[in-house]
Amino acid sequence: MALGGLLWTPWRRWCAERFRLLRPSTGVVFGPLDTARGLSALFVAAFHAWQWLRPLHDRVIAWMPVLRQGGKPVAIFCVLSGCLVYRSAQTVPSLPHYLRRRFFRIYPLYAAAVGLSALGGFLGWRWKTLFLVGSDLLMLRAFGAPSFIVPPAWSLYVEELFYVLLPTWRAALVSSRRMIPVCAVGTLVLTLLDGPGPPELALIKYFLIGIMVAHWLETPPPRGRALGAFGFGGALLVGDFMDWWQVPRLHPEYTLGLGVGTALCLLGAVWHPRVNTLMSLAPLRALGTISYSVYLMHPFVLLWDVGGTFTGTGRIGPLPRPMLPLDTIWPFWGLVLPAIIFWAACSYCLIERPFLRWR
Repeated sequence: MALGGLLWTPWRRWCAERFRLLRPSTGVVFGPLDTARGLSALFVAAFHAWQWLRPLHDRVIAWMPVLRQGGKPVAIFCVLSGCLVYRSAQTVPSLPHYLRRRFFRIYPLYAAAVGLSALGGFLGWRWKTLFLVGSDLLMLRAFGAPSFIVPPAWSLYVEELFYVLLPTWRAALVSSRRMIPVCAVGTLVLTLLDGPGPPELALIKYFLIGIMVAHWLETPPPRGRALGAFGFGGALLVGDFMDWWQVPRLHPEYTLGLGVGTALCLLGAVWHPRVNTLMSLAPLRALGTISYSVYLMHPFVLLWDVGGTFTGTGRIGPLPRPMLPLDTIWPFWGLVLPAIIFWAACSYCLIERPFLRWR
């Protein structure tokens, strides 16, 4: 129905108006960045649809084993956040204005997800529920609290700390020209310190890579080099997602190659006119518009019908009844992912967009 409706001009105009991101504070829109954000969010949702409902969709993994790498797109999110938030911090008139923009971008949907977890019965009804909800509403996980409710929110706490520390760090460096060498050295040091520990620590270097991307976005090289950057970055990403190389004693999932590949792909896509046009198609950018809702709200779509619950430790509890494997992959692609996109679109219209106008 939605695809058919796109052929009807009034419906298409309505969708274009509702699912277009409000103009950023920089005044410059990069379509490929929106597309990368949307595809990354949908990848994470697809991974959880397989992981949480196993063995229901095991046939999908047999057909597309790369979906097992559901944690890697989170690193792509961090590179994008580092890039876009740094650009925003350079243009906003004051620190309160910057913090207000960040608050209305992130917190309303996050608070709605926490409230839905409790009111929708995803936590069960026990005395600990109120403490979990209170801790999450205050985002105490960012300050070391051991519990959090919504599983995908684990990366948001690192992102919030980045939001808070970025203005101070930028002011300390004074000159933006110092930012690239400082971020490059910081990325290398954090990579060497990586290990198989908490994944939150391994994400920090990707924000630094994103800051470097922000400096290079609007200084395109010749077209041939732009296409080369996109192709080489794509090759790095494919190799990383396929686990073709790993460095012993460093983090096995959040590697330096993943960050460098992401940076080169994003820069090449923005720099090269044809790639930019292809990655700025309206449906792809619309997916980028609702990407935050896809990322944060997909657990409710996946677990509602099967009676799944959250444990309060960032995981889901045992399902009340075992899942039987399907003999076909069409429900995954034809029902599960479209349902996630549909409810994410509703979430964006009802929750995100009204608050975004207050920024």
